[in-house]
Amino acid sequence: MSNITMSEVEDDEIELLHWGILGFVGNLNYHMGKEDPNGPHHALVGVASSRSEDMAKELVDSFDVPDCTLTFRDYSELVHSSLIDVVFIATPHSHHFQNALLALEAGKHVVCQKSLTVNAAQAKKLFEIAQRKQLFLMEGWWLWWPQASRKTCQLLREGEIGEVNRIVANFGIRNNYCMFRSESGRLTSRELAGGALLERNLALHWILRALPGGASRPTQVTSTMKKYPKSGVDETTTVEMIFSTGVREIHAKASASLSTAAGSDGQLAYVIIEGSNGKIEIHGWETIPTELYVFKNRYSLSEPYRETLQEAEPLFIPEADEVARCIGEELLESPEMPWAESLLVMEIMDLVRKQNDLHYPPQIETSEPSISPLSKPLWGWLSSTGHQV
Repeated sequence: MSNITMSEVEDDEIELLHWGILGFVGNLNYHMGKEDPNGPHHALVGVASSRSEDMAKELVDSFDVPDCTLTFRDYSELVHSSLIDVVFIATPHSHHFQNALLALEAGKHVVCQKSLTVNAAQAKKLFEIAQRKQLFLMEGWWLWWPQASRKTCQLLREGEIGEVNRIVANFGIRNNYCMFRSESGRLTSRELAGGALLERNLALHWILRALPGGASRPTQVTSTMKKYPKSGVDETTTVEMIFSTGVREIHAKASASLSTAAGSDGQLAYVIIEGSNGKIEIHGWETIPTELYVFKNRYSLSEPYRETLQEAEPLFIPEADEVARCIGEELLESPEMPWAESLLVMEIMDLVRKQNDLHYPPQIETSEPSISPLSKPLWGWLSSTGHQV
């Protein structure tokens, strides 16, 4: 699915990208603090709520968004507005597919927060529609990607730790979400496709990015899952995989949890990539890695190489800039988050859910357009989260 381009774009160059939001995004601000005359510019044009236009107005009043931001009475009105270029989907996982489908069919480019969909069949359907309609589509990667991932990939390409032979990626949560939230919360509700696996699938993305060429698909996948008693979604999931380069095997382990931090030191996330001549360690928040270490010569260095990662851009800006760059270059997918990677992650998660008998309601799992609203209204989780959508 690489090297896909748009056949037509209205303007020769996208200088100002108009965004519309479906759902809730805390601390969203596409208005650039930097004034780079050569860089992309963004405008948050509209917000829509599944509940009412009044709810959308409450969202606009509650967050730092431009005063000129419009509110729409429903999602359909927003995606069909000629003022909107790109639709940002920030609804619960259960609604990603139907919301993205609505926007693509209306002729809008789409960025959908992870996880892209509930299952691989839904992701395939969205990619097919985006390609047919020549529209940009990307799974959102937030701040976790730019500095830490690019630096890690550079070190691996340069052979800094030799041949990769083992990868560990753990993503947890600071406080025990399951202890303090009800079964109707966004992350714990089956009707909203909750659970650690879909919410913390960044662990799988990190593993795939650390692999050498030719070893992208696992030859073996085994998993264990601890389920949240109140709703049956996964509270903690561990996935062990084996990848083959043709001459050797690479072992990988991904862990995702809604009830514990990743490590005993309280780190919310860490990634360890072990090679034949050293290892790379990444620590920090799950979306914003803060420190990268390189240990060389069988870890014998008394002082390892260390780089402190500091994202200078405001939240979401690198992601928004990447979208603008891709649209300007007539790309349908981002090299930073290609369709093939998103699809493979969905396929692995489908297998893990099957192994552990985790299913969501049929109306959430379907890859067909919804002819009626999903049975679980989005505002059902407001009381436990305080979020408005």
